[in-house]
Amino acid sequence: MFIEDLIDRLACEGNYMFSSSLSISSNDFKLMSSFSTQIAHGRGLTEKQKNYAIKILKKYSSILSAEFGVDINPLLTNPAMKFPTRVIPQSRNITIEKDENSISYIIARFPYDKEIIDKIILHRRNSTALDRNEVNWDADNKYWKFALTEQNICFLSSWQNFQMDEKLLEYFKEIAAIQQQIENYVPMVTLDNNKKFIYKNVSKNIPTINSDNLIEVLLIARKYGVTCWSEEIDAELDKIINNTVKSFLRSNYSDKVINTKTPITFDEVEEIIRYYENILFIIPCGSELKYLKGTYENLISKNYKNESMAVLFRLAAAQDQLNCNKFIHDNSLNNPISDKTTLIFVSGKIPKPLIETNKKFDLVINFGTSSAHYTLQNFLKNHHNVVTMISTPPHKDWNYAYV
Repeated sequence: MFIEDLIDRLACEGNYMFSSSLSISSNDFKLMSSFSTQIAHGRGLTEKQKNYAIKILKKYSSILSAEFGVDINPLLTNPAMKFPTRVIPQSRNITIEKDENSISYIIARFPYDKEIIDKIILHRRNSTALDRNEVNWDADNKYWKFALTEQNICFLSSWQNFQMDEKLLEYFKEIAAIQQQIENYVPMVTLDNNKKFIYKNVSKNIPTINSDNLIEVLLIARKYGVTCWSEEIDAELDKIINNTVKSFLRSNYSDKVINTKTPITFDEVEEIIRYYENILFIIPCGSELKYLKGTYENLISKNYKNESMAVLFRLAAAQDQLNCNKFIHDNSLNNPISDKTTLIFVSGKIPKPLIETNKKFDLVINFGTSSAHYTLQNFLKNHHNVVTMISTPPHKDWNYAYV
């Protein structure tokens, strides 16, 4: 009889899966179950685990002896193991390896180190939702697996006393060199010698700038993912009176909000809207008519046309006490989606007809996502240009505030 057999009996695993439970503490049962699972995967116990297991087995030796009809104490004095003692590697190394799909990952192997693990957990927490899913502990192989991204490479570059993959060291040097000359790599808006706005470090597919209006230039640049500009331009931006526009331009994509609590008017927001073609308005459930009516009236006052608008939600009869459906009908907002439809209203979810059009939105105005469907939550999470507002209803004065 092996020590592993005794562990399986206490845990009611392996050959004893259908045996009756023995009277042991819940903590001991959990630990024995953990050891048993490890054994079932063909992995031996470490020296420390073996000693701890024997200590617990001695605690229940009388119960086990009665169960097997033989004194097990001699076995505990001279333990026989089914699997060889597993030795935990003491090496600390970081390598780049390919998985079964030939996708390269960064693999970090090291003996248990709480300080390093806490750093990894904090790194995950501070990462974007997409990157957060690319840092994982592989319990079977006992290593940490990182996606081969710049963010993860920069994080790992600070680790001390690790043997590093040569290719990874090359990446460290390349990133450090770029950081020292960041102005030659980051897409940005700057000024040429004639004080004209130009793009720098951008794809050749981005249209050239044909405006001398600072706000227009920066808002259009943001549409193409360009959110940096020179210090000279930033100084000019400080002179702009419209604080809403300034806050929007300086907001981070991942924040998805304008960082000001100052009440604003529709005129201020319209100075953002006018430079974008396709705009999605998200109306919160429970306040559909208030938000829809307020936004519609303000858009009409700025000469936006009914035929460019479409409301893609309706309320059930029991919910439509304020006649939201009637308002949609009376103002011809039940238009089908076409190339002319540039202002679209949704509530609760992204409807299937909109998904099927594959329509791309330059800007999202989000009034709230109460009872939001996962399709809407994912859309907001991944969109690059989202303005989120507090719940003040958009009446004619549009006294919104961003949060």
